[in-house]
Amino acid sequence: MAANKTAIEPVSAQDFIANSVEPSRRAEAEVLAQMFQEEVGDLQVWTGGMLGAGTYTYAYPSGRKGEWFPTGFAMRKAQITLYFLAGFEHQSDLLEKVGKYKLGQSCFYVKKLTDIDLDVVRQMIRRNQENMAKVSVAE
Repeated sequence: MAANKTAIEPVSAQDFIANSVEPSRRAEAEVLAQMFQEEVGDLQVWTGGMLGAGTYTYAYPSGRKGEWFPTGFAMRKAQITLYFLAGFEHQSDLLEKVGKYKLGQSCFYVKKLTDIDLDVVRQMIRRNQENMAKVSVAE
């Protein structure tokens, strides 16, 4: 079986932000890192420049297993991506209040932090964690 492409990198979130995030995005990354750490604990750097909190083990019917983070973010040049593994079906009331964004299946995209209400994002992080706690972890 092929190795998973996404894994935890051996660098701290603080070092990653200081050395790898674009200078124009660094202050926003620091704000998000602090908020995520307050809500869900320490962040880890994952392959591809993603910062994630916690781990979730998944398994395919084929038996292949992998790990991903339940919630986190990535600072991209054109946008900020917030990851909510539990998706958004239980977040509709918060999505109405959060501000300007685009959605993917489990990704929430914003151009800049000033486009969204960070207090609402905090609530979204908490709700994602609550919903992930209800999902069974692969054995």
